[in-house]
Amino acid sequence: MSPSDVQLWLSICSMVASLGTIIFTVLTRGSRDNSVAIRKVDERVLDLEQKVARMETDMRHLPSKDGIQRMEITLAEMNGKIAVLSERLQPVAAISERLQEFMLERAK
Repeated sequence: MSPSDVQLWLSICSMVASLGTIIFTVLTRGSRDNSVAIRKVDERVLDLEQKVARMETDMRHLPSKDGIQRMEITLAEMNGKIAVLSERLQPVAAISERLQEFMLERAK
């Protein structure tokens, strides 16, 4: 084999290797694009999982439907008791006004 034959074979091998590299790059380009897209989706999923976890934590602290109903009933009862107390305090307020007037008249 002459040096020119060796050089020819080396250039053919080099060209085949270059062509193989180009084909490999073209074929794997889609998978690299997909891996970037998958990484972005993973980040979004992680963000959503964190938001859901925070919402679940917040929801645990909120009263249930039954708890809210009990609070409404208790508030209604308290409003009734406050109305009765207000009615009962009116005579006391009238007495204190009369006492104040009496003391002012006596001071003169």
